[in-house]
Amino acid sequence: MTVVDHYGDNEQLLAESFALCTDAILPRGKTISEGDPTQTAVVDYAAKLGLPKYDLEAKAPRVGEIPFDSGRKMMTTVHKTGDGYIQHTTGAPDVVISRCTHILADGKVIPLTDDLRVELAEANKRFADRALRVLAAAFQAVKADKGQFTVFLIAVGFAQLFSRGRNIQNIIYNLEHQTNAVGVFFNEG
Repeated sequence: MTVVDHYGDNEQLLAESFALCTDAILPRGKTISEGDPTQTAVVDYAAKLGLPKYDLEAKAPRVGEIPFDSGRKMMTTVHKTGDGYIQHTTGAPDVVISRCTHILADGKVIPLTDDLRVELAEANKRFADRALRVLAAAFQAVKADKGQFTVFLIAVGFAQLFSRGRNIQNIIYNLEHQTNAVGVFFNEG
């Protein structure tokens, strides 16, 4: 699996959120991470942008997490920073965005209006219509003196992931459901 495109203003923060909110491991000195294919794809994506996970973790070590589960459709990690904590949440776009009250746009955190929600839903649909897997990322930062997390998540954006097997399955499905399609054969050798 590979990240092939993204949607959002700050690709660096998007990649950082994805990389930190995984259990995939990128050993120091390596260029390919180890672990779940979806998680390794986003860790490798961040590394290609000059953000190796081991450097990100050194600056913001993980202090807590809510693991991904199919019912929740997202994963959350909490990291200690120099002046507090940061929470990264990644997962299904509709679920993550439904938890967001703000968005990062033009370098500023602004309220996530109904019009912006429609724009995000349309971007998600454009990505999904290309038969690619789509993940969303959001974050929230908390100063150490506040003592608790804020009540809103800030949407960062989406990443499109290409999975050879999944895309072949979607192509087969689409061809089989056209009126004149009889069968499709692939030689993956």
